[in-house]
Amino acid sequence: MKAIRRGFTLVELMVALLLAGLVSIITFQLFDTTADVLGEIDSLAESTGQARFAMERMRIDFSMAGGLATPDSKRDIWVQPSPSPNGRFMALTGYENWQDNTTRNDADTGDLYTAENIGAATDPYVSADGLVVFGAYDFPLSFEVAGFTDVGVGTPQIQAHGRGLYKLYSPDPFRTDLAPPAGVDFETADIVDAISTNWSTRVLRISDRQGYMQFVGLGEMDAADHTASMAGAPAFVALDVLDNPVFKSAGTGSDYGLDVNPDGDTSYDSAVIDAFWYHVEQDPDRPGLTRLVRSRICARTAAVAAAINIEFKPWDHLPSTCGGTNEDIIIAERIADFQIWFDCGDPITGRVEDAVWDDNWIRPNHNNDAAHCMNVTDSTVYEPGLARFLNIRLTVHAEAERPGLAHSIFEDGLGNYGPDALLATPNTRLKTFDINPDLQGAAPVVTMQTSIELVNHSFRNATPGP
Repeated sequence: MKAIRRGFTLVELMVALLLAGLVSIITFQLFDTTADVLGEIDSLAESTGQARFAMERMRIDFSMAGGLATPDSKRDIWVQPSPSPNGRFMALTGYENWQDNTTRNDADTGDLYTAENIGAATDPYVSADGLVVFGAYDFPLSFEVAGFTDVGVGTPQIQAHGRGLYKLYSPDPFRTDLAPPAGVDFETADIVDAISTNWSTRVLRISDRQGYMQFVGLGEMDAADHTASMAGAPAFVALDVLDNPVFKSAGTGSDYGLDVNPDGDTSYDSAVIDAFWYHVEQDPDRPGLTRLVRSRICARTAAVAAAINIEFKPWDHLPSTCGGTNEDIIIAERIADFQIWFDCGDPITGRVEDAVWDDNWIRPNHNNDAAHCMNVTDSTVYEPGLARFLNIRLTVHAEAERPGLAHSIFEDGLGNYGPDALLATPNTRLKTFDINPDLQGAAPVVTMQTSIELVNHSFRNATPGP
């Protein structure tokens, strides 16, 4: 008897298709969820890497603040006259509204933005800090400058030898070879082009044999002006010095000033000091988002303005105002919060004062506490040379928002969110950030915090100068 073959019934096919569909949907959802999680992990990892890079870059720059210069020429007994006759030089200085500032600089036009007009995507409950640093950054070695005179400025120049121009082209501080660095022709004007970029934005620190220092401004370095002088041997680069140093033999009646060799040899150990402004500005490519930028400013005019404390505005001293070229370095993008505060030393003992914390994330001395050494609004307490530790907290939000993630701006110690928590306890825990208010979600944030010892401050400025 022949066997009868049966196929699937319609009901069986429908059940099989339903089960296959359910399995496909579950599998797809698992893949979709896994992809979202992996994407968020990658986004947070990228934000973490960016924050780590930014913190390391700032640690290097802020640790070098005052390098080959002084933390505060008003307190430094090695700056004579004190402060310098050409401005008060400080390794770190605040400026008008440098803390909790909702004003941001536009990268393209230089105009100032506020929380009201910067764009709807900007969180009005986040206000960033800023800081100005002075130090030998681009050329972190001292070198010899000759040709000064105790009558006027003289003809200062950097000569081509092991203590002069060679040091600008050889970053090794222990280099003992007196021969010119390989590949550099010191008989031509090409070397001027290599070091002249933004030369006029720097100041020249001069130090005599006793270790006393002064600061003078520098003019532009024009290669054409040095062609003739570079043709002979030894070659040299002439400097355009804008300020007259004060010498002991200048007949001023002061016991303070630079030493002058009785034989007329007026060569001094020197260094060029840069000035940079760390601040949060509008991202020109993504309106509503902000980025942390290090902008070069004119050291000479900024040092003079900084002596006036609150009237100092770094954005008025960009390189374009002193013959230089504007120069910005992006330290980090997608900034949600940037906070800076200091631990100050006692004016007599140098001991770091006890910081008062009201909550585990509140900064001490916020709102320019009257007893704080970085309070630019009060000249009686404003002593940046007493700063011993610089504390930084940087918050970077992820690139993409997560659907369904609640946007919590700030949270206080009681678990309250939003503007009420911000007003009650400023700068507490920041969890998420709303990049695009049109989307239903928010972006998670990565927060890092560190303390930086200001080494140059610890070694100098123990007692006030005369």
